[in-house]
Amino acid sequence: MEPDPEEKDENYKNSILARDDRIITNALYNSVIRAQYELEKNAVFNVHLSGTTFTSVFFSGNLLYTANVGDSRSILISQVDDNQSNVPRLRVKQLTTDHKPDSQKERDRIINMGGRVAQAQDFRG
Repeated sequence: MEPDPEEKDENYKNSILARDDRIITNALYNSVIRAQYELEKNAVFNVHLSGTTFTSVFFSGNLLYTANVGDSRSILISQVDDNQSNVPRLRVKQLTTDHKPDSQKERDRIINMGGRVAQAQDFRG
């Protein structure tokens, strides 16, 4: 039995969205990896003991993709129509979670991945 033409269209749209999703996700991931590679290649000091921060936001149609590393944050500010007054209201939504080592969840993740959480010290201790 031949599938319903509308069902075929929906399946096609979903496969395109899934493909686009993979492309965008891979691009965001690869941009982080490339930035790390460039930092390590061009560094004049040992970057392995340094912290990092990176945030990226990408719109594709009506979809929003975010990627972040470190204690950087993305927020979305949108205008809310309010029929009660002529003053526009703003809505603020945090899109990412900060990766701060003082957060127990983040500290555990770092340690479980073989990393360490320690305060940097200079030559005086």
